[in-house]
Amino acid sequence: MSVSVSYQSKGIGGEIVNELEKRAQKGNGRFVSILGDPTYYARFHYVRASKYQIFSSDEVPDEAFMIKPLYAQALQSVQGTLRYSTAFEL
Repeated sequence: MSVSVSYQSKGIGGEIVNELEKRAQKGNGRFVSILGDPTYYARFHYVRASKYQIFSSDEVPDEAFMIKPLYAQALQSVQGTLRYSTAFEL
Protein backbone atom coordinates (compact mmCIF):
# COMPACT_ATOMS: atom_id res chain seq x y z
CA MET A 1 0.00 0.00 0.00
CA SER A 2 1.18 3.47 -0.74
CA VAL A 3 -0.49 6.81 -0.19
CA SER A 4 0.86 9.89 -1.96
CA VAL A 5 2.61 12.26 0.44
CA SER A 6 0.10 15.01 -0.29
CA TYR A 7 -2.73 12.72 0.93
CA GLN A 8 -1.03 11.26 4.00
CA SER A 9 -2.30 11.93 7.53
CA LYS A 10 -5.89 12.07 6.29
CA GLY A 11 -6.92 8.54 7.28
CA ILE A 12 -6.71 7.10 3.75
CA GLY A 13 -4.18 4.43 4.69
CA GLY A 14 -6.33 3.35 7.62
CA GLU A 15 -9.36 3.07 5.37
CA ILE A 16 -7.39 0.88 2.98
CA VAL A 17 -6.24 -1.40 5.82
CA ASN A 18 -9.80 -1.67 7.18
CA GLU A 19 -11.16 -2.53 3.73
CA LEU A 20 -8.44 -5.14 3.23
CA GLU A 21 -9.38 -6.78 6.52
CA LYS A 22 -13.12 -6.71 5.70
CA ARG A 23 -12.50 -8.38 2.35
CA ALA A 24 -10.25 -10.99 3.94
CA GLN A 25 -12.94 -11.79 6.53
CA LYS A 26 -15.63 -11.95 3.85
CA GLY A 27 -13.46 -14.45 1.97
CA ASN A 28 -13.08 -16.57 5.13
CA GLY A 29 -9.45 -15.56 5.59
CA ARG A 30 -7.78 -16.46 8.86
CA PHE A 31 -5.26 -13.65 8.92
CA VAL A 32 -3.71 -10.77 7.00
CA SER A 33 0.04 -10.52 6.55
CA ILE A 34 1.78 -7.24 5.86
CA LEU A 35 5.32 -6.26 5.08
CA GLY A 36 5.78 -2.69 6.22
CA ASP A 37 6.55 -0.12 8.87
CA PRO A 38 5.98 -1.77 12.26
CA THR A 39 5.22 1.56 13.93
CA TYR A 40 2.42 2.29 11.47
CA TYR A 41 0.82 -1.17 11.36
CA ALA A 42 1.00 -1.72 15.13
CA ARG A 43 -1.81 0.84 15.48
CA PHE A 44 -4.02 -1.64 13.60
CA HIS A 45 -2.95 -4.47 15.96
CA TYR A 46 -0.48 -6.15 13.62
CA VAL A 47 2.37 -7.98 15.36
CA ARG A 48 5.54 -9.73 14.24
CA ALA A 49 4.56 -12.89 12.39
CA SER A 50 7.44 -14.67 14.11
CA LYS A 51 5.38 -14.45 17.32
CA TYR A 52 3.26 -17.20 15.74
CA GLN A 53 6.24 -19.05 14.25
CA ILE A 54 5.29 -17.76 10.79
CA PHE A 55 8.13 -16.56 8.58
CA SER A 56 8.49 -15.08 5.12
CA SER A 57 10.02 -17.05 2.28
CA ASP A 58 11.88 -13.83 1.37
CA GLU A 59 14.66 -12.24 3.34
CA VAL A 60 12.89 -9.42 5.16
CA PRO A 61 13.43 -7.79 8.55
CA ASP A 62 11.60 -9.72 11.26
CA GLU A 63 10.05 -6.56 12.68
CA ALA A 64 8.58 -5.60 9.28
CA PHE A 65 6.91 -8.95 8.51
CA MET A 66 3.67 -8.63 10.43
CA ILE A 67 0.42 -10.52 10.83
CA LYS A 68 -3.04 -10.00 12.27
CA PRO A 69 -5.38 -12.86 13.12
CA LEU A 70 -8.91 -12.05 11.98
CA TYR A 71 -10.64 -13.94 14.79
CA ALA A 72 -9.79 -15.59 18.09
CA GLN A 73 -7.67 -18.73 17.69
CA ALA A 74 -7.28 -18.08 13.93
CA LEU A 75 -3.60 -18.98 14.13
CA GLN A 76 -3.89 -21.88 16.55
CA SER A 77 -1.85 -24.78 15.14
CA VAL A 78 -0.63 -22.59 12.24
CA GLN A 79 3.08 -22.10 11.66
CA GLY A 80 5.56 -22.23 8.84
CA THR A 81 6.68 -20.21 5.86
CA LEU A 82 4.40 -17.84 4.03
CA ARG A 83 5.01 -17.53 0.31
CA TYR A 84 3.56 -14.57 -1.52
CA SER A 85 1.92 -14.90 -4.91
CA THR A 86 4.17 -14.26 -7.91
CA ALA A 87 2.09 -11.10 -8.46
CA PHE A 88 4.11 -9.53 -5.62
CA GLU A 89 7.50 -10.31 -7.12
CA LEU A 90 9.60 -7.38 -8.24
